[in-house]
Amino acid sequence: MRRRSASTLLGAALVLVALLGAACGDDDDTSATSAEASSEARGASSAPGTAGDDEDGARDPEGVLRIAASLNPAVLKFDPIQAASGVHQLLEAIYGSLLVKAEDGEYQPGLAERVEVIDPQTIEVELRDGLTFTDGTPVDAEALKFNLERFARSENRLGLRTTYAVDLREVEVTGPLSATVHLSAPTAGTFYDLFAGPEFSLVSPTAVQAGQDLNQEPVGAGPFVLESFEPDRKLVLRKNPDYWNADAVELAGVEYVQVSIGPAVVNALQTGAIDLAPLDFQLGRSVRPPIVVESFPHPSIYSVEVCKKDAPLADRRVRQALAHAIDRESLGERMYGPGNTEPAWGLRRAGAPGYNAALEEVYAYDPDKAAQLLAEAGYADGFSTSMVVTPGLSQVAGELLQAQWGAIGVDLELRPTTNATNDFYLEGRAPMFPIGYTRFGIDTYTVRFLPGAFANVCQYSHPELEEVVRDIMAVAADSPEAAEGWQRMSALVAEDLPIIPLVFHVDMVGYNSDRVGGLTWHLSEFGLRIPTFEGTYIKA
Repeated sequence: MRRRSASTLLGAALVLVALLGAACGDDDDTSATSAEASSEARGASSAPGTAGDDEDGARDPEGVLRIAASLNPAVLKFDPIQAASGVHQLLEAIYGSLLVKAEDGEYQPGLAERVEVIDPQTIEVELRDGLTFTDGTPVDAEALKFNLERFARSENRLGLRTTYAVDLREVEVTGPLSATVHLSAPTAGTFYDLFAGPEFSLVSPTAVQAGQDLNQEPVGAGPFVLESFEPDRKLVLRKNPDYWNADAVELAGVEYVQVSIGPAVVNALQTGAIDLAPLDFQLGRSVRPPIVVESFPHPSIYSVEVCKKDAPLADRRVRQALAHAIDRESLGERMYGPGNTEPAWGLRRAGAPGYNAALEEVYAYDPDKAAQLLAEAGYADGFSTSMVVTPGLSQVAGELLQAQWGAIGVDLELRPTTNATNDFYLEGRAPMFPIGYTRFGIDTYTVRFLPGAFANVCQYSHPELEEVVRDIMAVAADSPEAAEGWQRMSALVAEDLPIIPLVFHVDMVGYNSDRVGGLTWHLSEFGLRIPTFEGTYIKA
């Protein structure tokens, strides 16, 4: 069995819906990457879903896990080809997932027993035997082919990773449960990550061909089925008894409860209205037992996205001035707490493969240098600009940048919004936006730097940077070539500043330890912790 770590297999996008969202190869073939099923189902001791220290605790067989969510019907769609990024957990609950990205970053089997990258343009997939959709039809290779081709035709802008759809040349059915995916470009390393993400959620071809509206009646093969949905209030799922690993699912259901971002989340946790929610440092420090807060260092950066087509931000010296006017140490402490993060000089944490040590302190806090650069660019007296901010960390970062940039004469107007997708990416109502893109790998940057990508703000073009991105996409992610590519990409970003790196992200989750047992995590498409339903239970 060939296997590579998930940390090497690429994990770029913004969270539109606030759902919670080791190289151990045993041969010398560096061109292939695979995830294969063990002889035991997920939920066993070696896989996500282990009950751990709570495994002997009493269970409530009717227990329902309640999770904080934003249930805006304009964004929340159950049809995967219409869904926005950020709904991974929800789609996985209904449709299952071909692969599962474990908390340690390693890919594990889901609906697929094996997914193997044969070469940069070829991927082999083998499904589990005996899988069925909730309408009783089989989950087979023909269903896989139907779904991959449906995704390729979708042109779903909010899904973000449809960027790769143009690379899907052919899905060749090679057996009842097996298929070979042929790509038109050497992007299999990045493409592979889709098998663990919401884009490749498998829907029933029979339901689609019959004209069934999947947004009203989704038909998947996941651990739960949709029972009811009240927009902006509550989404109720009940257990699917025909799920392939149903014996490991001890929850009778899951409820996603509308909770506004901010202090309301803490109040809902403390009063028992919800059991689990994503938090940030500011909120997490205000919770009390029995709420437990766990924090996890994340490999991706928090940065300022910048539209570079108009003055003054079109001038690289202005962007460099802004970068030098940021006190990243104080900003990191305010965003994540003392000692929880580090300044982002490049695109990789210190010690990680691809870390570029030559960039340390490249934009060290230096207001005098910042003022000099502004003067050279013709803005000795400063200038006025604006920034979209969303509730939470984005707002905190915006307020700090407003104060720090004010010291060099930059008058920054903050424009709060709860819909940055529309206000920043689609409508461009401000030229800047602080956000944490939290995918693991190269698709954090394909979506920002490649032509036509959704998050390529104002369609920035930098041919050398694009070439490096494509070079990384074409090689094994744990290879020396990939590490060298990341170093080069960090250097180019530091030179031109298409984005302004701030600090490295920290993922935080709060949950009610009096109610929830056996809780373990796996990773969303953003590399954020989401609960593994197999093994999790509600205490009696």
